[in-house]
This record gives sequence, structure tokens and C-alpha cells, in this order.
Amino acid sequence: MKKQDLEEIQAKKLRTITKFAYDYVPYYHHLFDSAGTRTEDIKCMKDLQKIPFTEKEDVQRSHYQMIANGINPAECQMVTTTGSTGKPLTIFCGEAEEDYRAALWRFPPQECGLFFGESLVSINALKEQSFVKPRFSLPLLMRTGQVSLFNSVERIVEILREMKPEAIRTYPSLLRILAKHVMEKEVSRIQPKLIFSIGEMLSQERRQLVQKAFGTSINEVYSCAEFGTMAFECNEHSGLHMITEPCILEFLREGEPVGPGEEGEIVITGLYNHVMPLIRYKIGDIGIPTAERCSCGRGFPLLKKIVGRNDDFLVLPSDTIVSARNINPMEGIHGILQYQTIQERKDRFLVKVIKGEDFGENTVVQIRKVIRAGCLGQDVNIDIEIVDEIPRERTGKIRTVISRVALP
Repeated sequence: MKKQDLEEIQAKKLRTITKFAYDYVPYYHHLFDSAGTRTEDIKCMKDLQKIPFTEKEDVQRSHYQMIANGINPAECQMVTTTGSTGKPLTIFCGEAEEDYRAALWRFPPQECGLFFGESLVSINALKEQSFVKPRFSLPLLMRTGQVSLFNSVERIVEILREMKPEAIRTYPSLLRILAKHVMEKEVSRIQPKLIFSIGEMLSQERRQLVQKAFGTSINEVYSCAEFGTMAFECNEHSGLHMITEPCILEFLREGEPVGPGEEGEIVITGLYNHVMPLIRYKIGDIGIPTAERCSCGRGFPLLKKIVGRNDDFLVLPSDTIVSARNINPMEGIHGILQYQTIQERKDRFLVKVIKGEDFGENTVVQIRKVIRAGCLGQDVNIDIEIVDEIPRERTGKIRTVISRVALP
């Protein structure tokens, strides 16, 4: 569909959800009244600026006031966020919303070429079982299987060799470990035609490593617990297509829209959850929109890239603020299997490292060199801790950079 047609569908859904939220959701009824916002004034995306933001603290504080009148939470499906910011949330959905989320989950694989009867194996946080056998799954009749990432790398590789899935979906940090294992052990018979990355920052180094190991490129998917799948990368790799039907993504700096190619805080308005609407919700991510068009011909607007979380920006000793990307290009350093960098104070960093085969004194020197360069040469202390395991979040994610320093 053309851009203007997609925008009109978005606007119609926006008018519906804002009126519904005001009429039936106590939290938004009070929020609109307190801001002097009338639902009849909300006609298109530009009018969203008339609505105050909703933050994670608001959802925690007013949780049951955010559920529509007449809905019994005990009869709802519950989706819990990771709590990576220390603020885990429970989102309530009805049966229709769950069906829609399931369709969104299947949409990127179908769009990228996963056909009838082909299999997609997801490797995620299943602690209760190591493997769920793929089965036919309506409505798109793809075979879907689940593998727990808490298995050993050897066991995961064994399952993938046995299954020979046409598509794999998991976190970039695990893909990197699998790719290294496949190349070092010269593992054969794992040749998916599609690989989808979710939940973490996808670096260029990881892209190249995975392509070398598996012979196929990565398609990035942007999703979250609150809204489901929101954007995906097609096979042209020109950016992520923002799916316009389930939500509206704004990119803001100090409350104002950024221009194409500029970094902005992502603020999301959901358009389909009538059990627990979230309008102008600050998700905590930073992204870069673009006015470019993809050669695939889809009318969806493009998201150039996800930069990271706004709480992962670093505050240097001089109070200069820099992106976590400044200290993050460490995956090319020899001897690192996996790592996590924690900014504990403005002038102190802790780097947790799982050693690779080539780990040595030069690895430590290079880590310190990268971080000091990323900190613009300012005086910082860098401690390096060798560990056997880096803790994952409840959903299996590993955050590569964590800042414990509050932004000024």
C-alpha cells in the first residue's frame, strides 16, 4: 500500500483507540482531562503531541487503573516485560489481542520468504524444557519449534543439526557464540535460509560473523513485550520496516520530533490492545528514522537502526554524554567469547569477560584502549573480571552495556 493509505489507516485506528481509552480506561480519562485534551482533537499522528507521555513508573503506579472498565484481569493473558531497567511490568491482553500478537510474530518470517510447511526454530528462555518439537501452526501453517538457550552450545547445535530448520530466531549474543562454535568445530548440516535477531543490539561484527558461519544474512526484528513485533528488516537490508497497523512510533528529542537520520527517543502508541491501551508510552529505546525508501517496494516507513536504550548512554567525568556505541566495538578483539560492560561511576567501568581461545594480555590491553578512546580520552578506571557466565535477563537477553549513572 502507498504511504498515504497506510497513514490514513493509522489515523483511523488512532482516533478509535484514543476515544476508547478516554471513555473506558480510568487512567487515560484522568490524564486527558488533566491536560485539557479532547478526543475529538486527536485526528492524526501530529495531534499526538496534545497527549502527555506515559512512563513505566506511571504503569506501575496506576496499574489496574490502566485496564478498561468491565475487564477482569484474572481472565486475561499476561505478558511480563524483562525488567531490564529495574521496572518489570505486566501487560494484560484479551484473546483477540493475543491472536493479533501471534500474527505479528509470524509476519516477518512470512514476508522474508518462509513458506508453507517450512520450519522456524526459536532459541529463547525456556527453563522448564530443553526442546519443543516443531509443529504446524495456524494461520500461516509454518512449523515452529522452541529450544531453550539454557542448554549447552553443543546441545543447541545438536538439535539444529537434527532439525535442519529453514529459519532460526534468537538473540545476537547467542548467534555469535553459535557462529564461533560452528566455525571452530567445522559443524555441518546447519544451513538455514533465514536468521532473525531479536531483543539485543545487532552489531556489524555479529552480522559478518553469522553470515560467514551459516552462509546467510541476518534479518533484524524490533519487538517488545508491551506491543509485540513493531518493525523488521526485509531481505534488501535497507533498514527496518515499521509495521504501521499495530502501533505508531514517534522519534523525539526533548519532546519534539527529530529529523530523518537523527537519533530520537522512541515513544509508542499501541493501536490494537483494547484491554490495556498504552498511548505515548516511553519504551526507553533510542532509534534513528529515515526518509529513505526500500527497494523492495513496501510502503512502510523505515527505521534506520536501533541505537540502544536511553539508560545506557554514558555520563563521562566531565558530564559529557556519549552513546554506549562509543565503547561497544569490542567484538572484533581476539580472545573474547562474550562480554558485558558496566559503568559503575562516571570514572569507573567493570568489564566482565568470558575468555575465548585467543585470550591473552593483548586482549586486556585492547579492551582498555577501546573504552578509553570511547570515553574521549578522559581519565577513567577500567576493571576486567574473568567470568564463566554472564547473567541473562529473565527472557534470555544479555545487555552488552549497562550504565548505573543517572543522566543529568
